[in-house]
Amino acid sequence: MASANATRALLKTRYCHSDIYVGTQEQLCAAGLVKLGQFPGHPGMPRVCATYFLQDSIHAPTGSRCFEATYSVQRLGAARYEVSVDVCEEEAKRRKAFQDEKYNLPLDLPGTPATHEPAPPAWSPAGWVFRKKRTEDYVFIVSAEQLRASGLLEHRPLPGIEDEKRRTVRISSPRFGWVIVSQRAADVFFVALDAPSEIRCAKYEASDYGYAVYHKGTKEQLQARGLGVGHGFPGEPGCNVRKVTTANPMKGSEMRIELLRRSEWCGDQPRFEVVVRRSEAEQEVLKTVKAQAEAEKRCLERLKTMPATADKYRDDVADTFWTFVSYAKRQMQSTDGYRFTSEVVDEFVETATEAYWTIKNGQTTGASPRKRLQQVMSASARADKPLQQFLATVLGGEAH
Repeated sequence: MASANATRALLKTRYCHSDIYVGTQEQLCAAGLVKLGQFPGHPGMPRVCATYFLQDSIHAPTGSRCFEATYSVQRLGAARYEVSVDVCEEEAKRRKAFQDEKYNLPLDLPGTPATHEPAPPAWSPAGWVFRKKRTEDYVFIVSAEQLRASGLLEHRPLPGIEDEKRRTVRISSPRFGWVIVSQRAADVFFVALDAPSEIRCAKYEASDYGYAVYHKGTKEQLQARGLGVGHGFPGEPGCNVRKVTTANPMKGSEMRIELLRRSEWCGDQPRFEVVVRRSEAEQEVLKTVKAQAEAEKRCLERLKTMPATADKYRDDVADTFWTFVSYAKRQMQSTDGYRFTSEVVDEFVETATEAYWTIKNGQTTGASPRKRLQQVMSASARADKPLQQFLATVLGGEAH
């Protein structure tokens, strides 16, 4: 294995997710970054760029970079190549905290921290090897036999084996949502899928869009919050299979109940979406409350900049005055054209210094603007208390 100094000498740039090295074939091979037969243009290799898995240097098929760290070799000229090496997720997050405006990291950042094996989720399919947890899904390593036995592909051919044109496929599963299957090697596949529906969709959800509130949950969860009580749900006797529209007795407005698609069910238990539209009067009340909240936020931001005491007020005025004095002194000493003599400048600075201390140590009078603003906000909060009680009665608590 080459020394760290040899690799360091070829390092050109560090980005959040990768390191970039540039050099000749001999330099890159001596640094241990690339093997001799992996350069583009060699027999059996692509002409411009080739990508490999970082763990075992196996050629990475198209679309598989999202599953595991890779490194790519790209031809820059007749004898120069660029190597892009992915870093682990922990290092990428650490680097992102130090990135500058151009997303270009300095070359003297500390080394990559040690990685740890991820813990598999409790619902992992038997025999599947857990690889890592991504933002919205989980990645597993499975064999062709395990993939067939899982039933995820149903009647579809295995990518890369039975379907040689495609090595990556994206399918919809009633239990796991969208599933991505990618061939890694002859009998090895990467499978990315979400948590099963009985775990992913077990919670009640509510989203407030102002004009309406969208509720998602099972029939029991929705009725526990006073939604759809005494009304039939889609699929029940005498009701439409997909959607039921009725009046909401709690608000006197329209309420729509829809059956969610199978992938959003809680296992075999159906889930529904209840849309409760607000009346125009309720929407106007919400707009008023939102405007008041924004005004209060602006007042709080203004409070932070106001002087809390008379001493702070005098200090702010004195600092502002001295900033003006410094600017005036620079203009008086300008070498472009006319300028004042040193005697005039010294006399001006002496007079300005005396004025500075007069302001800084002077006496102030009158009430604090910050205190007056706090009194106004306190009175406004007391006046808004009946409005908040009215909102609690009219809007109800089912949106929380």
